[in-house]
Amino acid sequence: MIEPYDKENWAKWGRFFTERFLGLTANSSRCSIVNYKAIQFRYYKKTKRLIAFSNEPLQIDNHALGYRIKYQLENFEYNFSSSMQFYQGYPLFEEMPAKEGSKKQRNWEANRAAAYEGSVMHFMRSLYRNQLTENGFEIRYLKKVPNTEKQRQKEQLRQQAQSGQVTLRLGIQPNDSSDYRSKVMSQPDMMDVLNPNLVPADSIAFAIDKYTAGLYFSDYLHVMYLHKAEPVEYVQLQRRSQADNKLVSQIQLMQQEVLSIAANGSFYAPNNLLLLGYWAFSENMSGMLPFDYKPTVINKK
Repeated sequence: MIEPYDKENWAKWGRFFTERFLGLTANSSRCSIVNYKAIQFRYYKKTKRLIAFSNEPLQIDNHALGYRIKYQLENFEYNFSSSMQFYQGYPLFEEMPAKEGSKKQRNWEANRAAAYEGSVMHFMRSLYRNQLTENGFEIRYLKKVPNTEKQRQKEQLRQQAQSGQVTLRLGIQPNDSSDYRSKVMSQPDMMDVLNPNLVPADSIAFAIDKYTAGLYFSDYLHVMYLHKAEPVEYVQLQRRSQADNKLVSQIQLMQQEVLSIAANGSFYAPNNLLLLGYWAFSENMSGMLPFDYKPTVINKK
């Protein structure tokens, strides 16, 4: 059954869509969708999925980076059950006018360099050239395993609820205390197990042909970029008081198929790559750069 278009349209879903499509970064406040009324929404109640689409290219003005973008939105989907989103489309970039060497032009160039530094494009280009270490990236294997202690506490609660028992003990041990149980129950269902050893790039990347590199790994990759601190917007979303002096992300091959990477940092298929951590926050339209972008010199710490 095909759900009808949402009649309330932008009034109902506009802010939600904008925050996930343009992002919540410093750049996003200076980025707008000119023809936002062209966007249609469809919500599937049974699967809790929001679909967005447009019959005309979206016109996006990014005053932070100095680009006008025509974006043919092919697919946008947000799953409220998993909190996962995916969007795909075809951008056409046009530089906004500015005098060569002007303050506006210099600001755009600085903002573009900042958007590039530590980005997925930066990572993919570095991986393609086998220059991850030189460019400030570290990768490690990571597994997500069930939180067995949380499962045990849940089972105890279930059994107590079924029997109607309330047990009080003298000399309570730490693992039986209510404080301990509350702490455990607030933990995620899956726990991260990080391998401390660095992963050599050539152990996960290989040449497919003269122009294409392949990336393949199991489980997750833990990716750190060492030359940039977390922005305040990301720290606030994480509800933390202090920023880390490095960027930490995780990636997973959703379909467990080889990811094809070109020299310019583009990759295929995009729906095969799941981004978590910092990249889930930063990789959005307000930080998107054209694939012919050439970065200025990045100062390493």
